[in-house]
Amino acid sequence: MPLPLPEMQVDGEPKRLQSPTRKLVLLIIFCLAQFLDGVNNTSLLSALPALDNSMGMTSSQSTWVISAFQLTFASFLLISGRISDVYDPKTAFIGGVSGICVVSICSGFVDGKIPIIICRALCGIASAMTIPSAFSLIINVFPDPLQQAKAIGIFGGCGAVAGVVGLLIGAMFVEWVSYHWVFWFSAIVAAPVALAGVVLIPPPQVAETTDSLEPTAAKWKSLDLVGVSILTIAIILFIFAVTSGSTDGWASAMVLAPLIISILMMVAFFYWETLIPVENAAIPPRTWFYNNFSVLVVVGLLPYFWW
Repeated sequence: MPLPLPEMQVDGEPKRLQSPTRKLVLLIIFCLAQFLDGVNNTSLLSALPALDNSMGMTSSQSTWVISAFQLTFASFLLISGRISDVYDPKTAFIGGVSGICVVSICSGFVDGKIPIIICRALCGIASAMTIPSAFSLIINVFPDPLQQAKAIGIFGGCGAVAGVVGLLIGAMFVEWVSYHWVFWFSAIVAAPVALAGVVLIPPPQVAETTDSLEPTAAKWKSLDLVGVSILTIAIILFIFAVTSGSTDGWASAMVLAPLIISILMMVAFFYWETLIPVENAAIPPRTWFYNNFSVLVVVGLLPYFWW
């Protein structure tokens, strides 16, 4: 979970003096990024038949148009959180939203099977950069616990709303114009969000922080690249197996082999986390002993397994 950054300033004033209006605008910016991630995940479900007909995709190929985004989004979410913790969440957030804008524009002009899957994978990486950084920025913009809880609740709710609205957006664009506008819609929303973020998101006061005095090599080492790499590969293999099961058959070697390997690698990841210093661990073992944390993880996964 992203840790709060040092005190942030706007025009030389501490963050506690930021106006309620500016806080509200910042929350809208963060929520729009969360909204974009949800829309990018579900909007193509409605547009997939039109896209398949246009590009002549088979059922297994069209599956990867959806899965490519989900796979990279899930795989890079952890490392993006660590980058946001160790470096600057404002830069990570703006970079992620800008990446969504650029990749979405390119996706709208792509007419090939492989390029569209690659673009979807890149969009997943960009989207993964926005969630932990936005969460960290919300914590800093809303230091009051009550306001912070409300802001985080609204932020999370936008993702759920986007999952439903994305289906409608995709259907409307396919019906009234073309599936290309499903991608361009994301770019149209992402561009002003990125520009507003550059202007309005307060920069961290890094001059007096301990992290800012660490050399770049020390920061890079603290990312727990070994653990994150193990978990990333495990997630990729797991999603590949689950996605391929419906088309290749659950008893096939192409499904069982990556599924078993992914489970073993997840076990290896959690063992690795016990061997390194707690402050460098991507997911410290003590995380699972927080009150109700394990229960919330299971409950959160249930809707996705059902879907």
